[in-house]
Amino acid sequence: MPRRLTATMVVLVGLTVAGCSQQMGSAAVVGGTAISDTTVQDGTAAVIAASGTDPGDATRATVARTVATQAIRTRLLDSVARERGAQVSTGQVAAVVAQAGTDALATQLQVSAADVPAAVRDILTLSALFEQLPPEGVAVTDVLVTVQGVQVATRDEAVAKRSAFLADPSALTAEIARGAQGAVDDEQLSLLAQPSAAPIGLYRAAVGSIVLYPSQTGYLVLRIVDRTEQPGTLTAAAVADQPPTVIRDLGALLLTGYAQQAGVSVNPRYGVWDSLALQVVPADDGL
Repeated sequence: MPRRLTATMVVLVGLTVAGCSQQMGSAAVVGGTAISDTTVQDGTAAVIAASGTDPGDATRATVARTVATQAIRTRLLDSVARERGAQVSTGQVAAVVAQAGTDALATQLQVSAADVPAAVRDILTLSALFEQLPPEGVAVTDVLVTVQGVQVATRDEAVAKRSAFLADPSALTAEIARGAQGAVDDEQLSLLAQPSAAPIGLYRAAVGSIVLYPSQTGYLVLRIVDRTEQPGTLTAAAVADQPPTVIRDLGALLLTGYAQQAGVSVNPRYGVWDSLALQVVPADDGL
């Protein structure tokens, strides 16, 4: 992505989410307006087709949650843009797509080719909103979680380990004490510092939950030892050089006040709504 586009991706305002009734045939409902199941299914199919592989059910579900998340965030961002006079023209979007290329943007933004214009519009809208931010940034809610866990090679192993650790919590403690390869012992993660952990539901999970966390070398099986919500501050400087996906996730934190006002609900077939991370996340700790 051109540096000047990357440098313009940023952010906006406040926190928490009220539910609203689910409508028949919808993937989600935002402020009483449905996002159709077809929209999410078609978007998911397009992203998977572009990958050229058959990813399996777990990855397909992850892609569907990502597509649903972006559709919800776009609705919220549209409301913010209208309220704050941060409209983006079709010409501005077309210029960015022409310069960077649809295929390159689809890869970088993790969307289908058809959804590239909408994703670019969101980024440019965040850019316009960024220009309105005070230098000291804005208040958001950070979530801190402390985790313990072990590394395994495959998802099947991770599922089996999770079941064993839920049945006998001391078994995980014993593996860490033995120095199991890739063991994680009381590591703290922050929604503001590690937003990439949000899509698996890590920041929503309750203390004692055991979450499956995909990694570059397999899976981490992580137990939530502690969870704290605390005030945080998000500034333009903190996100200026981050990759687009991280900027979008951090930018979403600034839309939570609008999500609370509008109300967001998600069809259970896709997962549950994390009202702090503004993500559709698994309902079953990553299973």
